[in-house]
Amino acid sequence: MLWHLGRAEDDPDPSRRFLHNKKMRVARDGAKLWLALDVDQGRILLEPAEPFEKPEAVAPSPTRAKLSEEISRASQPPEWA
Repeated sequence: MLWHLGRAEDDPDPSRRFLHNKKMRVARDGAKLWLALDVDQGRILLEPAEPFEKPEAVAPSPTRAKLSEEISRASQPPEWA
């Protein structure tokens, strides 16, 4: 068995970690288990945590998209007939 305890890139919660088995001969690999780590009087405490989901990229607004197209067209050299 091979286990990976790690932190998701860009996760704003410094206590959230995932535990994932990378290699398992006796059973199928499972999903990531999300944990919150804390320290109390020298003891490490583990609690279930919500999974980290990377935020979706925000699509530009219709106004911004239209302006971008107009700026792009305006910056093109004129076509000579």
